[in-house]
Amino acid sequence: MINYSSKKWRLFVSRPTSILKRDFMKWTYLEIDKINGVRLSKLLAIGDEKEMDVFVDKKEDQENFRQAVKHYRNKEMEKVFTRYEKLIKNYKLRGRDLAEKSLNAMKDVGPILIYSYYAERLADFKKNKRLSKLIERNGGLRDRGAKIIYPLYNRALTFLEKRYKNKPIDNYTVEELPGTISEKEVNARKKFYIFLGDKKGTKIFIGKAAAEFLNRHGFSKLRDIKEGEIKGLTACSGKAKGKVKIVRGLADVKNSAGKIVITRETIIEYTPYIKKALGLVTDFGGINCHAAVISREFKVPCIVGTKIATQVLKDGQLVEVDAERGIVRKL
Repeated sequence: MINYSSKKWRLFVSRPTSILKRDFMKWTYLEIDKINGVRLSKLLAIGDEKEMDVFVDKKEDQENFRQAVKHYRNKEMEKVFTRYEKLIKNYKLRGRDLAEKSLNAMKDVGPILIYSYYAERLADFKKNKRLSKLIERNGGLRDRGAKIIYPLYNRALTFLEKRYKNKPIDNYTVEELPGTISEKEVNARKKFYIFLGDKKGTKIFIGKAAAEFLNRHGFSKLRDIKEGEIKGLTACSGKAKGKVKIVRGLADVKNSAGKIVITRETIIEYTPYIKKALGLVTDFGGINCHAAVISREFKVPCIVGTKIATQVLKDGQLVEVDAERGIVRKL
């Protein structure tokens, strides 16, 4: 997939996520206003059938981080964490069917997952015991929250697939499910689409409309990076040599055993496969991101936050991951 950047929008995460799943997941962002002082009014995604880059409004993002810093300084962050720890521990599903239960869980539990990204940025501050404890709690909250909403979505997807038989529902928004999208539209969405969602609904742009949207919002293609040293943060120390496996979705990661996994970010569904990898390198993430946590759990040498690894490296290349120094070298 071609990757884009914009002065108006901040790249927040990159995921191998379908349109339907993102339409469920958008509520984890839009309901973040349940946490005092933070707000995301809309969600943008640029994707194809394999992966998508998710963007938030840059001004809202900057204000949210300022609020997270304020929460840290006035010790409100502990109150936010305590509230969601209790919610997650005692959470009871609500809704008439699995789809409604999944959507409600996105709204109820999901906001702490998005807030956790702002709290994680505090890791750049000068370390102290309080901050270290908060960062540890933050990682735990994200993990426990994810274990509620992601498996529940998978169950909801199976439920919806049975309800809407013979429809490629991954390419639908929630509102579109009762109707039918033409085969031409579905095929176009598989190649490239723009997803724009807010609390009123979701719009999908394809073809000329998508190109006009990118131009109107100041998006430009990221230039290809051919050479240069790949550097990042050490998430799990160690060294590994092997062939590159570029992972952009589940189909890729299932064939990554005995290879160096190079990906934009990891998701919870990658977990059982990462333990069989020789090494792990990501474009995004910090020392407490999902990739960092699972690499330490499985003792897989890992470097996160390289920004460019998926652009520079290709499938089958021989590389060395030097996670002692945070460097990836081509061999």
